[in-house]
Amino acid sequence: MFMGAEELNKGSRSSHKAIGMLLGCSVFAWATLAQAQLAPAPNPGCTETVSYDNATTVTITVTITEAGFKAPGLTFDSPVPSPVTVNTVTCTAGAGAACGTMNHTANDASGTLTTLNTASTATITITGTVPSNPANAPYSNTTTLTCSNASGCNAGAGDITATCTNSTTLPVKLQSFDVT
Repeated sequence: MFMGAEELNKGSRSSHKAIGMLLGCSVFAWATLAQAQLAPAPNPGCTETVSYDNATTVTITVTITEAGFKAPGLTFDSPVPSPVTVNTVTCTAGAGAACGTMNHTANDASGTLTTLNTASTATITITGTVPSNPANAPYSNTTTLTCSNASGCNAGAGDITATCTNSTTLPVKLQSFDVT
């Protein structure tokens, strides 16, 4: 059974059925397939700053943004290298975002954002301490974001990932001593 273009363009349930029949699938399967193909994909991104207070505290600030479609179940992982020892991981959600769990095991800071809508942001703050005389070298940190296909991200087309990196120099401190 072949239907004319006018019948297909009516937008009625019968025209969807006709299209489904032409494609060899049911109306509901065709509609689900069409939605998956037409839905814009999430596009999470991040920027990162690393700062040192010239005492013993390093602060890593990761700002996560969503430029595409809503990113459900977004996770982040930030394996903080030594000599920093992670003390806290916190999340501040902007409008359209919701923080999930935040944790750190040893020096691996990680967590989830349960919601990150289009044009929304969330800020992850990781604080840690360094020894009183750290090596004078650039200190770099990289955070990876993952929007998992298993959490409903990207309509079955695979996980979406993004990374951000920043660095700072931990200065050498002179040790104090008494001269007599």
